[in-house]
Amino acid sequence: MKKVISSILICLTAVSAFASCGKDDGSSDKKKDKGIIGKWEMTEETKKKQYDEGMKIESASMEFEKDSVTLSAKMDSSEYMALYDDKITVSGMDLEILDFDNKVLSAGKNGQEVLKFERKEESEDMYGDYEIPEKMNASGEEGFLTFEKEGVSYMTVVETHSYTYDEESGEIRLDEDEAGDKDTVKVDGDTLTFTDSFGNEQVFERAD
Repeated sequence: MKKVISSILICLTAVSAFASCGKDDGSSDKKKDKGIIGKWEMTEETKKKQYDEGMKIESASMEFEKDSVTLSAKMDSSEYMALYDDKITVSGMDLEILDFDNKVLSAGKNGQEVLKFERKEESEDMYGDYEIPEKMNASGEEGFLTFEKEGVSYMTVVETHSYTYDEESGEIRLDEDEAGDKDTVKVDGDTLTFTDSFGNEQVFERAD
């Protein structure tokens, strides 16, 4: 699970990344005054670029406050995990549905439980939002799984970090970045362009 969010962080650079695409609507100077603080959402162009590279991101955002940044990403996880009326498929392995009591869904093989999924809210409908099972989330990230019919699923992951940001150079670093990689952020009106240490760029637009 950590690899999933890490990939987004590297790719989007703090949950994904960015590519430049500024707007000149006469209000950019006013928005520039906000600097990096606020909520930023990944552009459709950037999501398409990520999809073409194999990362099926439905949505991604980062929200900067004075001392912390919250990263959120929703990804299509259907090829890794899918729920059907009588089974759940995990990484190509079919597990039979052993029990569902409107809150907990138990799945396993030969009658032995392998995974247990707990719904975020009770419902008679087996499809919906579930907490990420502890066995699949050793790092303890916040997030949840959404199972839809026809084998469609999504994984939403949320992380909050402290960060340091040098406005003059644009250099940004999260609390867990011990490698010393120099990622940079450029804010131009309502567009935030993120460039990671490998030179990859991706774009977010201001949401507030």
